[in-house]
Amino acid sequence: MASSKSKLFILFLSIFAFQYAFADNSFDSINYSTTFPNNGRFELIQSPILAKLTIKVDLYTGRSWQLVEAKSGDLTWQKIPIVWPSCKVDCIVRGHELDSLIHIPKRINYQLYMSGIIVKITLLMNIYSGQTWILTKVPRFGLVWEPIENK
Repeated sequence: MASSKSKLFILFLSIFAFQYAFADNSFDSINYSTTFPNNGRFELIQSPILAKLTIKVDLYTGRSWQLVEAKSGDLTWQKIPIVWPSCKVDCIVRGHELDSLIHIPKRINYQLYMSGIIVKITLLMNIYSGQTWILTKVPRFGLVWEPIENK
């Protein structure tokens, strides 16, 4: 016959196993990106590593903004400039240059990817041409999308 200590141990083990089996794993339910319909235009994505890296991306045009704190203390969206692929030194996309890439109006043309392992692997890609940019910090501009060359 089992001792009272053994019965108590089995009871606690059973309770722990029951709680674990039916508990909500809150870490898995954290949202790093929004869930949007197939025709959604904007998406919010937060780095799983760096909370201050929250990005809003226009999936139609590829334009994106980082959520930052203004001097007033309010939150605001700061545009993340895009370096044009053919540009060699110090030029930032200012107009509609992105539209000259393969672009289907009023459709999703871009995808944003954030690595869950390392912050510096944050990528913006035109899903039709494959042109890809990596998020880089440049002293003069702050965060910019810098092109990755296809070789």
